[in-house]
Amino acid sequence: MRGSTSRGSRVMRAVAAVSLMMGGIVVAGSSPALAAVDCSVTPTNASCTRTRPVVECVWLNGDGTFTALFGTNNTGTEETGFPYGPTNAITPAPANRAQPMLIPKGHKKGTFFTTGTTTIAWKIGTRTVTARTTTRKCATKPVTAFGDARALVLGAGAILVVGLFVRRRRTSLPSVTAADRRTPADAGVSS
Repeated sequence: MRGSTSRGSRVMRAVAAVSLMMGGIVVAGSSPALAAVDCSVTPTNASCTRTRPVVECVWLNGDGTFTALFGTNNTGTEETGFPYGPTNAITPAPANRAQPMLIPKGHKKGTFFTTGTTTIAWKIGTRTVTARTTTRKCATKPVTAFGDARALVLGAGAILVVGLFVRRRRTSLPSVTAADRRTPADAGVSS
């Protein structure tokens, strides 16, 4: 163990580092990580009122479902945070479909996609947009810049678990001393 750092605090630092790399996934609690303005607390903040969801396009899957690609448009001066719940929800259920909680400044296309059968509505703050099968069609099947968020989370979690396992194995191996490294010839034993 290095200094007074406990294994639990090292794990929490690793989880925090992974969440920072993933751009604002919540580690604990309900507030968005890294958000400059928490719009669930200050909904009348100018940047919060200037943030809106955008339906980019839809892709007809051919099986009676469609995939909708959503983006965001934040014309405010600060990044905004909308935790999952009444200020950041998808309908129909489930309300949490890995939509972003941290909304950067500017128009960001393709922040996430989800599949539905008739309509998919996304509410951020007080603004709602709805994707339908009649919405503008995508040229190709939607993918986000980082791919499927669940795959990203699972991959990062697997890397963290493997790293902790390898580290634990290294620290639990017996140390080798100079006496352990001697060959039979060094000990005066002839073959």
